[in-house]
Amino acid sequence: MGNTPEKPSEIVTVEIKDKVPKEDPIAKLISNIDCDMPALNKFNLHTSSFEEISDYLTSIYKFKINELLRAQNKTLKKTEDTETLSRTVLEDNIERFALIASQLKKSQVREELGVIKQDLEQTRIDLNEIEAKIQELTNKIPDF
Repeated sequence: MGNTPEKPSEIVTVEIKDKVPKEDPIAKLISNIDCDMPALNKFNLHTSSFEEISDYLTSIYKFKINELLRAQNKTLKKTEDTETLSRTVLEDNIERFALIASQLKKSQVREELGVIKQDLEQTRIDLNEIEAKIQELTNKIPDF
């Protein structure tokens, strides 16, 4: 019969174990949450109910989302303030240009227009920075 064992006592069972022990999926999920909350240590992941753990994780995500929304609202308020300031700067520049145009020579008008252009470029840079910050905060809010 070749290599086939003739008696059941000759059958050898070989079990191959994983080299890396399997990780508790709930522990892995919790470890991936970037939040410093000592209350997490109160949970025994093996004896806590799924509902307790789920409620806890939900509260952590709500906390993080609320923090992100607060930061986004602050940035939005700063954006609105900057837009108001930009409008004021534009209106002031228009009034200044009208006054200059009525009183000065062309070369002086060009010089003053250069100053106005620099003011507008700085305002545009400020707005771009605020938009980038809003986009950064928006990207941090997880999709559900």
